[in-house]
Amino acid sequence: MAARGPRIPTSWRGRFIRQAKNRDRKLGGNTIVADSASAAVSLNDRHEGGGEGARVAVVDHAYIALKEKILNNDFPPGYQALEQEIADMLGVSRTPVREILTRLQDEGLIERLPRRGFRVLPLTPDDIRELADVLRCLEVRAVELLTEQKLTAESEPLRVLKAANEHAREALNHEDRQGWADADREFHRAILRFCGNRHLTRTGFSIWDQFHRADMITLRIRPVPVNSPVEHDEIMDAIRAHDTAAAARLLAQHRRNGRETIIASLEEFGLKHL
Repeated sequence: MAARGPRIPTSWRGRFIRQAKNRDRKLGGNTIVADSASAAVSLNDRHEGGGEGARVAVVDHAYIALKEKILNNDFPPGYQALEQEIADMLGVSRTPVREILTRLQDEGLIERLPRRGFRVLPLTPDDIRELADVLRCLEVRAVELLTEQKLTAESEPLRVLKAANEHAREALNHEDRQGWADADREFHRAILRFCGNRHLTRTGFSIWDQFHRADMITLRIRPVPVNSPVEHDEIMDAIRAHDTAAAARLLAQHRRNGRETIIASLEEFGLKHL
């Protein structure tokens, strides 16, 4: 039988948006327009007056709510649901649900099932290796572009990176793996966000979302990532020093380390797919 997730009250959407705003404030008040969560918050603020803009905002909020459930594995690989079930959960009609499912299918997170709604796609170790390789290439180029900007220590990108890494280190000190994962995600997405290449940012975010599922599934079974904040510090030192080659080399190795840790955990527990 296909996995079924718990029904979620429609008020969850409001909680998600508040959490997105709170997370934004914690990271220095930076509005992440390219990030799906912050983009929807901004869109909502612009279109509170109603009409077509308000409808688009509602659809975006519903899209974020469903996508986050998939990314965080509240709706795990193999989960199936009907369009009407999702519409009831999100408090919208079936028409925007179809829009949302099309977007998620285009992003490689689900597959549409004729007359049966959708299914969350599984990930295999080969999928994870391939996604990690693509993400490494994108992030390496992003950190090169970021370093070439010759940023000062007080610049917004470095402040955001520093804040994210401090949250990651604090979470590990409190044995909060979920908190570490959230902060780690903010750190890496900030590199993509501030690189100055919109197309790279957009593509990187899409790959990151898919890779994040593997991160979350293996979060409790792999070793505590005590070296991650240290490696982040080294990357930031290279950015501050305007050393493009070192920043690229350090980030590439950091990504390889993360990939191998996840794959080793899958092999240790005999997981052939997620």
